[in-house]
Amino acid sequence: MPDALYVAGFWTGLHLLFIWALGIRITRLRMKLGIGTGHQDNPVLERAVRAHGNATEHVPGLLLGLGLLALLGTSSLWIHALGGTLFIARLLHAYGIQVQSKPLPLTRVLGNLLSWGVTLIIAGWLIWAFVQS
Repeated sequence: MPDALYVAGFWTGLHLLFIWALGIRITRLRMKLGIGTGHQDNPVLERAVRAHGNATEHVPGLLLGLGLLALLGTSSLWIHALGGTLFIARLLHAYGIQVQSKPLPLTRVLGNLLSWGVTLIIAGWLIWAFVQS
């Protein structure tokens, strides 16, 4: 099995734990606030739900892309670079979306920009691999 596939597995595992932690935060907030479903206009819970939702909307497809790149023979270094950048991006975004202070929305924007960059690189690389085959 290619080393890059193990690297993709490593980043997949970290991302899955991160998404799990975001979900646990929602559960803890629901228990503390006594809110079973929805967010009932509670801004803290609403932001926690969106941080989790945004991660689950973006990360799974990108992890699939990382695995495909690994299977196509992409170097472990590139898989680390893309997986690590995505992980930092998602941390920044989740943190930025859940805080109330003014300077931190920049954190969210930077997280988005990095995520979009990783998305474009993975998508372009996979399309290029098809064209070259």
